[in-house]
Amino acid sequence: MTAPAGDLLQHQRALAAGLYGTGLPALQELRQQSIAAFAAHGLPTQRNEEWRYANLSVLRTTNFKPGAGTMLAHERERILLGYLLAGIGDERMVFVNGAFAPQLSSLPAPVAGCTLTTLAAAAATHGSLLTAHLGSTFSAARHPLAALNTAMHADGLFLHLAAQQTLATPLHVACLSSADESPTAIHPRLLLVLEAGARATLTLSFQGSGPLHVNAVTEIVLGPGAVLDLQVLQEDSAAAVHTELISTRIGAGARCGVHIAALGGASSRAEIVALLEGDDAATEISGLIIGGQTQTHDLTTLVRHQALRTNSHQVVKAVLDGHSTGAYSGRVSVAVDAQKTDAAQSCRALLLSADASMNTRPQLEIDADDVKCSHGATNGQLDAEALFYLRSRGIALAEARMLLTRAFADEVIDRFPLDCVRTHLHGRVDGRIARRDTVGVLA
Repeated sequence: MTAPAGDLLQHQRALAAGLYGTGLPALQELRQQSIAAFAAHGLPTQRNEEWRYANLSVLRTTNFKPGAGTMLAHERERILLGYLLAGIGDERMVFVNGAFAPQLSSLPAPVAGCTLTTLAAAAATHGSLLTAHLGSTFSAARHPLAALNTAMHADGLFLHLAAQQTLATPLHVACLSSADESPTAIHPRLLLVLEAGARATLTLSFQGSGPLHVNAVTEIVLGPGAVLDLQVLQEDSAAAVHTELISTRIGAGARCGVHIAALGGASSRAEIVALLEGDDAATEISGLIIGGQTQTHDLTTLVRHQALRTNSHQVVKAVLDGHSTGAYSGRVSVAVDAQKTDAAQSCRALLLSADASMNTRPQLEIDADDVKCSHGATNGQLDAEALFYLRSRGIALAEARMLLTRAFADEVIDRFPLDCVRTHLHGRVDGRIARRDTVGVLA
């Protein structure tokens, strides 16, 4: 095990007594099992086939201290708060360095059948529900960084919707991370449990400044007929390493949409795992990667079809400039009893520089014989004829490039359910294309 991994274990042991849930033996055991799993497996390396495109080298050479408190480290960040939080809905829960910041949050009025609170509060009021689902959707051995999150997260979001309940308005969950001169590790955690027929729409955003490791986990459990749309905006700083697991269990007739945009960070790796465990369950995954300078973005998906007539559609697009690198690994597994499965994968990359690169690896594992499964992947550059056409109409080269790039990205942006998020993304993407030498929102 590397020295930084050992440092992480020391941090966890020092923090353990102060973490929430000390009165829940099942949660304490889960934390202990998780740190043991991380100790056994350590940080993933590129020798692991599932992590071959992820650049986590800085995690093996840097001692990241745990983040603490709800204060932003720099005055510039406090000035930019309105800009960072505005425009993505009026109702929001804000976490700063992993801790709930009530002074920045605006929660909806309580309604029967809806529990929206922090994990720390849920441990006191909904302990059995929390321990039944936290850590239940993934294997700690297969996801060592998610296991590290389980052991070290200080708080997070807890949403439980009773049967047939609807979250009345979309919720924005903002994870702000702030480091001073010392590298800092933050472990955001979300647990979303929707019972039969419940419905919700959430936007999860990550923004921060300084040398950070943002290591996030979102667990989603959907009962029969439940519907959830999750929109994820990753806009961490140019000095950040972002790792993220979104793990879902989808019941019969339920639908889960995960729409993710990766713009920030020196290196990011997001993994989406969807288990379609009930008949007629469905998932839609949309991914947008915007890379510049020497950024590395890795999007990995695993969709397991385990029941009749399940459906999954994945559309990923990447826009890469400078010396940036993108990767998409999409694995679809169809069990022998998952007849009538319909699964499709599509990945297209637009390379704006000769030094940019994209790695695409679709995988199909099919054990059923009555299925419809497909995948496709292309890499290319801006269409020279389209550029010539626009320039012949008096449009400058820079503007013509932006128009064509924006049109390319729009196919994925338009899949994000909320108008406000689409508007937000259009502004961010246009800004990144126009300022080709910048990465992230904050420095």
